Amino acid sequence: MRHLLFFCLFMFTTNVYAWGKRGHEMVGSLAAQLLAKEHSSGRFLINHSFDMGYYNNAPDLVWKANPEIYKKEFSQHYIDFEIYDRAMKSKNDSSPWSSIRSEFFKKLPDIDKKAGFAPWRIQEMTLKLERISKDLKNKSLNKKDKHSLQEQWLTTAGLLGHYVADLAQPLHVTENHDGQLSNQKGLHHWFEENIVDDLSPHLYEDVFKKARGQWPEFTKKHAKMSSFDLSLELARNSHQALPTVLELDKKVGRASEGKVSAAYRNLVVERLSLGVLYLAQIWSQHLDWTYDGERFFNFATAPPYIEPGT
Repeated sequence: MRHLLFFCLFMFTTNVYAWGKRGHEMVGSLAAQLLAKEHSSGRFLINHSFDMGYYNNAPDLVWKANPEIYKKEFSQHYIDFEIYDRAMKSKNDSSPWSSIRSEFFKKLPDIDKKAGFAPWRIQEMTLKLERISKDLKNKSLNKKDKHSLQEQWLTTAGLLGHYVADLAQPLHVTENHDGQLSNQKGLHHWFEENIVDDLSPHLYEDVFKKARGQWPEFTKKHAKMSSFDLSLELARNSHQALPTVLELDKKVGRASEGKVSAAYRNLVVERLSLGVLYLAQIWSQHLDWTYDGERFFNFATAPPYIEPGT
């Protein structure tokens, strides 16, 4: 019965998809490598860039595998701006978005959970990362506790990266999440998995090169922005890119990858590199503790679930 429930949820809930495994791994591992070139804790990030790619996939591969967790987790991975915009317009509410989940939804209690909560998920996990970073500044930590906290930092940073990567995907910020409203059903999987897989492995180099070239100006411009504001900005940027995804699909079709994938290359590189940039920016604000260079091998194959709203 539990397996049947999971199957039904997977098949019939909206917005259940995300970047494929390769896209998520790319954003997590390349964000770590980008910061490693700029930060004093660079060796820590280089040593664990693989881990960050793995943890970026964990909300899909580990957490969603549990049917009970899936029911409350799937709506944390996206935001349907059309629903929010309509709700705010109907209330004549032009006030800024609140980063505190309970405060925002007290103003707009009628918004259905299917509208998605990704920016709040990112904000809440960033606050958790901030607390871990503060604990890591304690100079009296013994080796075991220090390594435990470093593992917690990696898992939390990597996990929140999943939701940042999601918001870099234009089909994660719209009601038309699978092209179903524009007679283009099936577009979500085709765009984020088939196309991304077909463009690899050279895609890694292209994404990293673009992100690294933009990083100095990007980090200067966004230095004082909160993770919540960063996530909203990224999501709005993705929404602006949505027409390009839809138009490309209509223009080149899905008969085969090959030339079809090549038509998407610039767009995919742009979207993934933005995921890398925004994630690296959030992480950079919580790396104000000193890494002593001591190697450790803690690795959480199944990170404990983090409840939404905590």
